[in-house]
Amino acid sequence: MEADTFRARWSGRGAAVAVERAHNWAGARAGLRPGGVPAEQFPCHTPWASMVILHDGTVPLCCLDYDAKCKLGDLKSQGIVEIWRGPELARLRKDHLERDYRAYPLCANCSYTFDQPHPQWWFPARPAMK
Repeated sequence: MEADTFRARWSGRGAAVAVERAHNWAGARAGLRPGGVPAEQFPCHTPWASMVILHDGTVPLCCLDYDAKCKLGDLKSQGIVEIWRGPELARLRKDHLERDYRAYPLCANCSYTFDQPHPQWWFPARPAMK
């Protein structure tokens, strides 16, 4: 398999390698939808596991929000901890747990959480979640 060859080549060279299934980039690429998608959607792990910071200091919803349609913070006026523990991310996390994506059209249209083989969001091994 091509993915196994890719992992074998780069994993031993100090690179963190992740090969993910195709997804629709939060609805931006409607034609990208892999077959065999599980029936259940899990809450996205991103609000607990990572923070994306754009070149101008804007903190968008996630890495799929590449043009910051949903801005969670701005490092020009806030600190990282303030954003991480702030009301915007708290609301996002709560809404994701309740699977209420009305305030987040990108999440509502995203196939990423359907395309995951298991609910990654609760794994205790993720250090940023603690």
